[in-house]
Amino acid sequence: MRHVDHRSRAGGAKINITLAILACGLLIALLLPTTQILRGLSAQTQSTNNLKILALGCHGFHDVNKRLPFNGSDHSVDSVAYYRKAKPLSQMATSGSWGYQILPYLDSHPIWLDLEGNNRSIPGFMCPGRNRSVLETESDYFINNYLNNPENAETPDNADRKRKWDDITDGLANTILLGHGNISTAEYGLTKGTIGSCSIQIGGTFGTTRSGPNWVKGQPLSVELRRDSADPPDFKAGGWGGPFPQGALMAMADATVRMFPYAASGEVFAVLLTPIGGERVEVPE
Repeated sequence: MRHVDHRSRAGGAKINITLAILACGLLIALLLPTTQILRGLSAQTQSTNNLKILALGCHGFHDVNKRLPFNGSDHSVDSVAYYRKAKPLSQMATSGSWGYQILPYLDSHPIWLDLEGNNRSIPGFMCPGRNRSVLETESDYFINNYLNNPENAETPDNADRKRKWDDITDGLANTILLGHGNISTAEYGLTKGTIGSCSIQIGGTFGTTRSGPNWVKGQPLSVELRRDSADPPDFKAGGWGGPFPQGALMAMADATVRMFPYAASGEVFAVLLTPIGGERVEVPE
């Protein structure tokens, strides 16, 4: 009778199990970067779609109101009163930020904002690349305030210029309409009160507007793009940028969406912010 060494079999089984565990661990290690890359690309695609829809919402607003939305003011123009704070739906086109003004023209219409306290986030305004659980009506996307006041875009508490698409003499494809704002990664975990003035219910100097340094006509303008970072030197509240490693997403006035690398020339990016500068540059691919 042949003797069977059960201990050898048990030892071999343990080795096989160990090898299987190591193989699974190696497979997970190999797949994890790929999974992260795919998630990043998915978030980037969704953010691009968000910007596209918001830009088309601006076009819908323009079709009805014969002017571009802007980030709100407490001034009157041609006997029309404007308000920085969002008002009831009957005054939606003249109150709040651009984001509030275009709500009736989005694919998710009807969207109802209860101004008595039902303050909630709207997914189409939030970038999945940040994965923030925001409980307020904030936006990760911002309007280019040079559209309304090119010579003093840092202080948008001014009367509406009622600019139309035809007034953008540099061309719609060469002018930024909306874009990704830069915030600190330390703010990602906050449910409200994000630095950078992100509310769509309050416009004016605050709210969802972005520009750059004050522009004096005839003087060069340069605006940096910065990736989101917790490092203070890399974070400029109110600046342009985003969470993606490749660059910052921007919706042009013709509703196409482009990604601008962070290393892009600040002078070229600034030219694409000003709508009537007369410059001609190629939009980076």
